[in-house]
Amino acid sequence: MSDNYKNKNDYSGLNSFILKNYNNLDNRNITYVINNWVDFKDKIKEIKTLKELNEFLLLVKKNKYNTKDFDFAEEADKSGVFSDRDSLIDEEDYHEYENIYLKSQNIPLPECTNIGEIKLYDYVGHFTPRYDVRTIFISSSKYLTC
Repeated sequence: MSDNYKNKNDYSGLNSFILKNYNNLDNRNITYVINNWVDFKDKIKEIKTLKELNEFLLLVKKNKYNTKDFDFAEEADKSGVFSDRDSLIDEEDYHEYENIYLKSQNIPLPECTNIGEIKLYDYVGHFTPRYDVRTIFISSSKYLTC
């Protein structure tokens, strides 16, 4: 819970938020809101749609870690980097990974990668372009289903 916790009134409205959103938000975002409710509650009460809520949470996380690339931050969030636990990379390593990604944008792919799709049975493979931020989080089971 937040270090700002003083009494139960600090968390008024949290129960309504959880009941309204538990089917719509993943556990890491629910946990993030609970842990930061004291700081977020006034802003969250103004939010009308799930899209606005997700954008707000990502923006808060992006600003907290002073990210340089919004797409990278969004993919990092999907991979659990900004959560309190279950993260693929530690928060302190975030900037190192982001810098690696940003530096990689200046390095062209080798010519041998321009071969298009490779199809074999029901599988399709291809070289991923450098700008695809998912490549740095490729170990996520979200992208590997075999």
